[in-house]
Amino acid sequence: MKIPGSFLAPTLLLAFGLLMLYHTPLTTGFSRIPVDEGDSRFNHYLLEHSYRWLINDPLHQDLWSPPVFYPAKNTLAYSDAMAGYGWWYWPWRAIGGSPEVSYVLWMMLASTMNFFAMRLVLTRLFRIDRSAAAIGAFLFAFGIPRTAQMGHQQLLPQMYVLVMFAGLFWLVRRASPAHPRHTAAAWAMITVSGVVQFYSGFYHLWLAVFGIVTLLAASLLFSESRTDVLNIFRRPLPLFAAATLGGLALWPLLQLYLGALNEAGPRSMETAYQMLPRIQSWFFPGAANWMYGRWVAAMPMFTSLPYPGEHILGIGPVTSVLVACGWFRWRHTAWGRAALVAIAGLVAVTLYYTASWNPWQLVATFFPGASAIRAVARVALLLLIPASIALAMQLQSTKTKWLRILLMVLVAGEQGMTVTTYDTNIVRERTEPIAARAASQPGPFYFIHAIDANDRDRFTGSEYIAQLDAMWAGLSAGRPTINGYSGNAPPGWMSLYFNSMRNENDYRKIEALVQTWITERGGDAASIHIVDDQPDTP
Repeated sequence: MKIPGSFLAPTLLLAFGLLMLYHTPLTTGFSRIPVDEGDSRFNHYLLEHSYRWLINDPLHQDLWSPPVFYPAKNTLAYSDAMAGYGWWYWPWRAIGGSPEVSYVLWMMLASTMNFFAMRLVLTRLFRIDRSAAAIGAFLFAFGIPRTAQMGHQQLLPQMYVLVMFAGLFWLVRRASPAHPRHTAAAWAMITVSGVVQFYSGFYHLWLAVFGIVTLLAASLLFSESRTDVLNIFRRPLPLFAAATLGGLALWPLLQLYLGALNEAGPRSMETAYQMLPRIQSWFFPGAANWMYGRWVAAMPMFTSLPYPGEHILGIGPVTSVLVACGWFRWRHTAWGRAALVAIAGLVAVTLYYTASWNPWQLVATFFPGASAIRAVARVALLLLIPASIALAMQLQSTKTKWLRILLMVLVAGEQGMTVTTYDTNIVRERTEPIAARAASQPGPFYFIHAIDANDRDRFTGSEYIAQLDAMWAGLSAGRPTINGYSGNAPPGWMSLYFNSMRNENDYRKIEALVQTWITERGGDAASIHIVDDQPDTP
């Protein structure tokens, strides 16, 4: 039976998702941006840095060294690079769009590309009809786990990972010894998308590789899928070429990441344990969820979660049941069973069990790159891929028109989330005076944030906001800054993180730390000037 609205459903679902996430920026003339003044501005800074590198801005000629943490070099290695995401940010800036407008349009395009990439996978690879594919694409692009991570915009685009899995699908289904060109094309898809993802964001790539390895290992349990996997290795030349060329392409940034990891050390296992999913995490839709938020906000099982924003992994009860029913259908094929084993394995090894030991410790010890993963619960973003496929398959099996429409509405409604925003006008009012003072003298600067002189403790807990203010002020002023904010920091710099002052004594202490930082790295302390945000004395 043909389901009416096969073209209308994708349009309505995409429009609903975009309005859900971006209605506030759109209705305020882009004066408000998701989500907050912290990581949102940091990721925006990296996109802006890559744009200025592209146009050969004198301050940004080294892509690997954004002009922060001066005079440290290769500071991009302390975070996700974001460069591979820049190609749909740069054009808006090139035609005169402000950084704020360009950033919102970048986010909207990222969500749109996620939607269409998953819809293409569902319709072309899995032969799912358009309306069922649309709800699967909606879950992938606008599902609760992704919206909950909106403040970490490096996690928003995931279409490169979809290309990797599409290449794997093509590889195991078509790359028999009789089709060498299929094999080469599949490896090219996997390699190119993996390299671009690496230059965009580390988390998505690492989780994708971990997921692929888990899936291939699970496939060895079943004869049909095992034969498919063994066929891959019967033509070792494409695999060798892909590994060699991919390694060469990764090396410029990989060596910087390895150097940063050697300097900063692996992530604390204690911190990683706090961000391992608990059982209840997989049912937690977050307090900002439209349908269930008010019910779960006060439940002790959810309020006791550490870093609760990282534990919003639930997708709603109706959606969960539909996904589970879709997964149950997979038991009939070898690859379906392998996928179910892989999904169960990923959930099991990332789950929190005790305060003293968890299976993740073995992964962090033996799997390359795992020690750099702190927010392990973000595995939910990877699992959105099989969840979206299963949801679409289940909806396709629903032949009654009105039941399918009702289920689609319920699924979309369950993903509804309120996204917070920050006021760019307030930020601009705060940073423009800093930029003016920084530009008043040549050379690098360090910004000190003045706080209430009566405060007993100058450590406010919001120093990262002041650090980001200085970074953006440096962009406006055209000056490098000693300030900085990232996933990590150069050795010895953290003493400069606490940049709040109550009085002249605090100012002198920080000034001495700045001079020590500069001289220990062979810089000229006399060339540095310090700026603050205290009102000028008449």
